[in-house]
Amino acid sequence: MANKYQQLVHFAEQLQAINTFLDSVFVGRHTSLPQAVILWLAINYLSHQRSPLKTAHLSLPYSEPAIRRYLRQLERDGWIEFNKNSADKRYRELILTKKFINSFSEFHQHFDRTVNRKR
Repeated sequence: MANKYQQLVHFAEQLQAINTFLDSVFVGRHTSLPQAVILWLAINYLSHQRSPLKTAHLSLPYSEPAIRRYLRQLERDGWIEFNKNSADKRYRELILTKKFINSFSEFHQHFDRTVNRKR
């Protein structure tokens, strides 16, 4: 019973760490679309995959206009940039800025310390 309780506490702490990072990225915008976009960007970053705009539209269960609107907000806030391909003007890749990478790295370090402390 105590082991099950410890697992639940550990899981709750992990969720709290994730929410802390997400809150730092989109202050005041607590909906599932922003969380899905940020997690999609973070997963692509961790797996060293490119993040084409078209892939975001196909990967996330939200409308293309809603995704574009949120990505433009992230761009205005300095979290991402759009990189246009000179050969094909239709191709737009999402590039994470140092602001995003540094914030995510801080979160990742905090998360690792929290997880390792509990083991």
